[in-house]
Amino acid sequence: MPTEFGDSIIVSGDVTYSGELQPGLARAQIVQDNLANYAIPFTEMRVHDAPQTVLPGTAAGDDLAIVGTAYGTDTLAIQTSDSKAASVTQYALFTWPLPVEFTAAQSVRVKVKAGMVTTVSDGTAVVDVEAYLSNDEGAVSGSDLVSTAAASVNSLTAAENSFVLDGSGLVPGSVLNIRVRASVVDSATATAVILRVGRVTCQADVKG
Repeated sequence: MPTEFGDSIIVSGDVTYSGELQPGLARAQIVQDNLANYAIPFTEMRVHDAPQTVLPGTAAGDDLAIVGTAYGTDTLAIQTSDSKAASVTQYALFTWPLPVEFTAAQSVRVKVKAGMVTTVSDGTAVVDVEAYLSNDEGAVSGSDLVSTAAASVNSLTAAENSFVLDGSGLVPGSVLNIRVRASVVDSATATAVILRVGRVTCQADVKG
């Protein structure tokens, strides 16, 4: 027969059980995991103004390239074209549906790890993120959710940069249209000036 307890039970050690936990645990009762990581594969990124098209292997115009062809030596990354003595602004686009575990109206961020490949710019090199909520009817709902300014990555040591989104109107299943921008301004550097993004991670507060 089941044993009933009429008051709270405090257990200082582990609890082991062999049956099911009844009547179950509602998601709202689970401890929240703040800023859980969801890595975005570069193979899912698209040309920002032609999303039916995958990123090219060589950056051109306003499109970032997906690179990393030597398997076992290279891993995939996205990067700008060579901008020595020139200026470029190039993009990559992806969509991210907030997971079912997302805690409505809580924190959402996009983290971009980036730096320069062989030579820093004699001017500026920055990454930025824009994010818009889909209205599920082929248009966006509201304005850019990102409140963080563009971040300088003009260093040969790649660094992670965090971009904060306004999560107040977001719920599990909300679809975000996210664009990564890489911009380099160089005046007269003689060697290749290339900005490379090595990782893009979305983060969200989740339960479960």
